[in-house]
Amino acid sequence: MPVVNDYLNSMYRHIHKTKNYGQNSATFINMIRLLMEDIAPKSILDYGCGQSRLADLMREHSNAEAHRYDPAIDGINSIPLDKYDFITCTDVMEHVVEEDCRKVVGELAALSRNVFFHISTRPAGEILPDGQNAHCTVRNTKWWLGLITEYFPDAEVIFDEYGNGCGIITWKSVHKYIFQEIYYGIRHIQVCIRPE
Repeated sequence: MPVVNDYLNSMYRHIHKTKNYGQNSATFINMIRLLMEDIAPKSILDYGCGQSRLADLMREHSNAEAHRYDPAIDGINSIPLDKYDFITCTDVMEHVVEEDCRKVVGELAALSRNVFFHISTRPAGEILPDGQNAHCTVRNTKWWLGLITEYFPDAEVIFDEYGNGCGIITWKSVHKYIFQEIYYGIRHIQVCIRPE
């Protein structure tokens, strides 16, 4: 059963109904294609997908069964399968209240042993309708890695843009040394297209 803070969920429902929000994860597709080479997944979940097309792009590159899940969007607010070969969780964890973070990571661990996390480590540019910052858990990379390794002992940081965000995978990747270069290319594209 997904962990959802009902109050925050209502804030995100409002945002998703009134604006284009949660679409940046598709910019990670080149990195995710390499990650999928490690795993060759037959089933994929984009966990906390927002309005992103990432699941569609992953399906195109892998022919895997790909699902989207976001508790704040009707029609995709439940998780279809009990297990997945690969899960992406991009720009999600910072939106979870700190006391629920372990529960969410535990849920992800129950769904798959192969999870790619991208986590923002700074306050958001978005303010929720009640006036609070959209990133309710702002912690550094070391803190996030410590939490994630409680459930995924092989987790490792594959990129760290100090003060902005980090990427963590839960398995040993043969591609780990090229992720930093790809990540900085992604950040450059995001800043050029839509400053945060």
